[in-house]
Amino acid sequence: MWALLITSLLLPTPVEIDVKTLDDKTISGSIVGLDTGRLTLKTSMGVESIATDNLLSITQKHPKSGPENDSVIWIDLSDGSAVKSKSYTTKGNLAEIAFDIGVVTLPTKTINAVRFNTATNSLKEEWANIRQAHPQSDLLVIQKSGSLDYHEGVIGDVSDKIVQFTLNDDSLRVKRSKVFGLIYYNVTEQSQLSPTCWVTLSNGSRWAAKTYKLMEQALHWTTPTGVSTKYPVTDITKIDFSQGKVVYLSDLTPKSTNWLPYFDTAEKSRYRREFFAPSYDFNLSGEPLLLDKKRYQKGLAVHSHTKIVYKLPDGFRRFKATVGIDDSVRPKGNVRLVITGNKRILYNSIITGSDAPKELEFDIVGIKNLSILVDFGKDLDISDHLDLCEARLVK
Repeated sequence: MWALLITSLLLPTPVEIDVKTLDDKTISGSIVGLDTGRLTLKTSMGVESIATDNLLSITQKHPKSGPENDSVIWIDLSDGSAVKSKSYTTKGNLAEIAFDIGVVTLPTKTINAVRFNTATNSLKEEWANIRQAHPQSDLLVIQKSGSLDYHEGVIGDVSDKIVQFTLNDDSLRVKRSKVFGLIYYNVTEQSQLSPTCWVTLSNGSRWAAKTYKLMEQALHWTTPTGVSTKYPVTDITKIDFSQGKVVYLSDLTPKSTNWLPYFDTAEKSRYRREFFAPSYDFNLSGEPLLLDKKRYQKGLAVHSHTKIVYKLPDGFRRFKATVGIDDSVRPKGNVRLVITGNKRILYNSIITGSDAPKELEFDIVGIKNLSILVDFGKDLDISDHLDLCEARLVK
């Protein structure tokens, strides 16, 4: 009896997960195995195996909470990983970074930026603006009187106390307590760094992974830049496999967009066109997309009469979306939605503010140009705020 009890205490607690597949199925169970080819999980119906090519995401049902403070070091890698660390030092061309699971050494050429200090929202915005300026040298970012300033030069060795920095041929030793962050000038070909999935941890870190394997209740992975690490599966909140498999229309640039007013005037006002222009990932009032009290993160909001044409990328098989009149104007709103592919009608229906949201799905194999027309309905153009939520292309 005691031996049985001790054995049961030593066995790892199964990690309960929800698995979402490309065909919009959700499967619940506990994870048994995972590698770059296949996921194995134990469900109420038995053991099930799913090819990773068919996976959209794995989400832990009961993730543990991470630390709420932001007083840690944030490191952005050139492959898109954004990770928290306990320490950051460099010598020569190598950086030594301490994570919860141990110390990792990697070339500084794989690092885009390091942020040492706790940042308010305003400082985070300044930091983002500095990073988007595309400097042609390394940057040393200093916090002064509640704002950020930076100097262009060359970052040298970094210790716990000193950052060596070359400015106009002068070698400086800057106290690290005064340094807000470091931005490295690294030119990396992003096409070579495409991950197969993204691993999100309970501490907020998000890692790009090229290869991965579950061993002894820990996920081991290697990033596109060659960094190898591992974390217990209990520390992993989500693994996202959607990259390259799903493309949202709101992330694509339309081939053309054309809006026509219900009552045309001689004056073609640019401001009127901008006011009635489609909105991406928000409704036409700049608020979250909302259909039948459900909020959506991605999608288009389109006013009648608007026609949007997209040139579709190759390799996608299905178009999916949830459509309806935005909750902000319901029960008003009356439009005709016509979707065509290569001039062939794929969908044609009246949608009103009294209708429940509709799920759309159709085949787009061989279609090069997709046209979305939100036409006038029976009520002129009053409250014609159509949302195409999670409008996406799926492989």
